[in-house]
Formats: sequence, C-alpha cells, structure tokens
Amino acid sequence: MLGNVQRSPIKSKSAQSASDTDSLSVASDGVQRASRSKRNKRTHGENPGDAFVTFQAEMRDMFIAFTAKQDTRFDAIENRIKSELKSQSSDLRSSYLNIEKSMEFMSVQLTSVETKITILEQERKDMARCITRLEDKIDSIERESNKTCVEIRGVPKKQRETKKDLSQLIQNSFKFVELDFEPTLLRDAYRLPSKQDQAVATVVAEFSNTFIKADFLTKIKIYNRSHPRDQLKASILGLNDVNSPIYISDHLTPKMRRIHYLARELAKSKEYAFCWTSNGRVYVRKSEGQPYVCIKSESQVDELKKNK
Repeated sequence: MLGNVQRSPIKSKSAQSASDTDSLSVASDGVQRASRSKRNKRTHGENPGDAFVTFQAEMRDMFIAFTAKQDTRFDAIENRIKSELKSQSSDLRSSYLNIEKSMEFMSVQLTSVETKITILEQERKDMARCITRLEDKIDSIERESNKTCVEIRGVPKKQRETKKDLSQLIQNSFKFVELDFEPTLLRDAYRLPSKQDQAVATVVAEFSNTFIKADFLTKIKIYNRSHPRDQLKASILGLNDVNSPIYISDHLTPKMRRIHYLARELAKSKEYAFCWTSNGRVYVRKSEGQPYVCIKSESQVDELKKNK
C-alpha cells in the first residue's frame, strides 16, 4: 500500500516565490477594495450641511487671501503715488520759491527803474524849462538887435550886387511912399542867404533908429490898404521893370517868424479879423474894438485854437 502512495512533486523555489507574489497581490487588491468600500460608505454617510460649511470656509479663506493680496498691491500703488506726489510737491515748492525770489528781484529792479524814470522825467522837465528860458533869452537878444530892421521880401537877385545897389533900392522905397531919405538914415543893408536856384531873395535894411523904421512901415501899410489891387512891385523900385510883388515888413527872429505863420493860420481858422507884427512881436485881434492878444509861444497858439 505504501508503495502505491504518490507524493506531490516538490516545487522549486522560483515557482514558490511566484505563487507567494500572486497571493500578496490578491490580498492587496482585496484590501484596496475594502478601503474604497469603506470610504464610499463614509461619503454617502456624511451630512450635506457639513460639506457646505467646509465649502464656505474654503471660499472665505480664498477671499481673505485674495483681499490680502489686493490690499498689498493697493498699498504698493498708494505708496508709489504718495512718493511721486511728494517728489512733485517738493519740485513745485522749489519752483515756487525760485519764482517768488525772481519776482521779488524783479520788483526791486522795477522799483529802481521807476525811481530812475521819475528822476529822469523831472530832469527832462527842468531841462525843457531851461531850454525854453534860453530860447526866450536868445529871442529877446535877437529881437533887440532887429528892432531897427525891416525886411524886403521878393527882391530879384542881381549879379555883382553891391551895398550901393541895395542902398538905392531902399532910397527908391522911401521915395515911393513919400518919405525923405538921407544916407545917414541907413546903417546897413544886406541879403539873407538863399538857394542858388532861387531868383529872388530877402533884403534886410537896418536903420539908424526905430522912429525911421516905424514911419517907413506905417507908410507901407497905408499904401497897401489904400491900393489893394496895386501892391508894391519890383519895377516900381527900379529893378529892371520886373513886375514881381514886393513885401516889406518887420524883420522877425526865427522864433517869431514861426509864431507869425501859426498866428495867420489861427486867424483863418478861428476868424480873427486882424493879425500883425510890431517891434518884433506878433499880435491878433478877434474884431474891431476888442482887446488884442500878444502871442509869445506856440503853446499859446494851441490854447487859442481850443477856445471857441
């Protein structure tokens, strides 16, 4: 009987190891399935309110983290803006201080310039008054020098003219207005400078005294008023039968000659009846019987123009 007993073959070590590995794999799979089964059982067994609380907590944590991150970014932006504003404010303040200093400097300079202008203006006024006084003094001296002189305008020029020719001209003028002439009455006679291309020039006659001058001018005025269409001409004075008009008047200074011109213009524009010269001065009168006005300066003419 024993001889018929068959033994199981003895497995090799490698076969035995493989068998053990398979057994372990089967056991491991069983454990994992059991674990998943248990976990699934716990999940299905949890309360829904607990899940919402968990979700709410997670969302709150996320929001807090997001808010903290945004606060950090906003703080950084705010700090940067504050830094920029502070820097710009400092620059603006520095610029303002510089401008303020410049304005103060300019104000001081302007005050200094205004003071200098005021001083210069006062000096100009003083100088103008001084010049006016000097002009008046010079005019007075010239007028005193001319007090015995008359001027004869429009006299034709003559080649190689001599003092004797001019003396004869004055003598003919006296004869024309029926005045006695003596050589001693004439102190000097000369022509005023003129352009070379001018055919006529003014002759100045200086008498020995003012009485002769006054009588001569009075006679000339009487003749002109009584002969308005037959004025004194060069041919009458023996100047080669030339019919150019001759004008005899008081010898004025340059200043009075200018004022005489302005006075004549004033008489035309403001209807003054009379405008004349006497002893080197200029006079106007509005109408017969009214007082005369002696004009001494151009500013006085301007004032008379303003009057109605």
